[in-house]
Amino acid sequence: MAPVSLEQEQNLSAGTNVRPAIPPQIKEFFLPANLSPENSCAMNGITPPETHSKGMLQYHPALLGQSRLRLIQHKYNLDTEVINTVLIENLQHRGVIHWDEYLIAPVQEHDLQNDPFVSQLFAYRFAALSAPLNDSNSINKLRQEFTDWSFRAKPIKIWANEVLKLYGGMEDSQADIRRLSAETARKNRDEEIQDSYTLFEKKINQYQEKLIRAEHELETKNNLLEKCQQEEPITHFENVLILFSGRRRRIATSMTKNRMTQQAKSDREEEQANIEGLRNQSETLTLARGRARQIIHEKWADIANQVREIPVPIYKKDLMIEFFGVAWIPYYVFASGTNKIEIPAWGKEAGIR
Repeated sequence: MAPVSLEQEQNLSAGTNVRPAIPPQIKEFFLPANLSPENSCAMNGITPPETHSKGMLQYHPALLGQSRLRLIQHKYNLDTEVINTVLIENLQHRGVIHWDEYLIAPVQEHDLQNDPFVSQLFAYRFAALSAPLNDSNSINKLRQEFTDWSFRAKPIKIWANEVLKLYGGMEDSQADIRRLSAETARKNRDEEIQDSYTLFEKKINQYQEKLIRAEHELETKNNLLEKCQQEEPITHFENVLILFSGRRRRIATSMTKNRMTQQAKSDREEEQANIEGLRNQSETLTLARGRARQIIHEKWADIANQVREIPVPIYKKDLMIEFFGVAWIPYYVFASGTNKIEIPAWGKEAGIR
């Protein structure tokens, strides 16, 4: 591109080389000219100018603010930060600001400069500074609005399973917590099933031991009854002989044998009923063990599915405004015919003014 004409030079010189005065209560920053003219032209689809004239940087005022919300919640095992950075050019004196429309990537505070970029290759000028950027009361009011917005801008939510006391981080998805819930629930389920099995097995074994003793006792009583049943006819026959012989001494013994037989029958029947009861109780416990296992399965399956998004409480003490004030944004300025073109000199800006 040929050297600029006088008319073009005058066109490029719009603004002032005197740094506008800003009230001391207002913070002032200069964004770095960290994007070369060639790269900026390439980003914006412009052919780089071919000129031997000294280049020009034009600084435009904007409102820059950055808040940092530090969340340390031990209950949720949460340690994270939420940064909101806004940059507003052409700020109107009146009207509601929709802060979320001006969000940009976070800015490192150490990248902000106190003075304009100085280079032998570029002269710099300043665009006019007007309200509300030159009014400390307006800036303070905007700072408060930005603070309130940063606090309530976007509710902090995480995926959690509160029954299992599992809480995901900001980066964890619903699928992540569902997977963790399933693994934890499965582990707890298996432990509970094992505990339940052990408890039922202990009770069933107790009944089995009682059953074995009862069966041994029944065998003893069967033998006793069999003996009584064998002795009773013999005793009765002896008593008949004695009766005809005129002796009465052993009739009482015969009656005693009969009572012993009846008692042995009763004892055997009682023991048989006891065995039947023990068998029924053992079978009932076996069935209950299976039902308990199914209930445990269903319980932990339900718990594993109790994954939901929950809000994380935040407090104003967690919020810090890192910087807020007037930021001067550098633009490269060059002539294209009779037109003045400005392209960003700051690497985080894009587009043509």
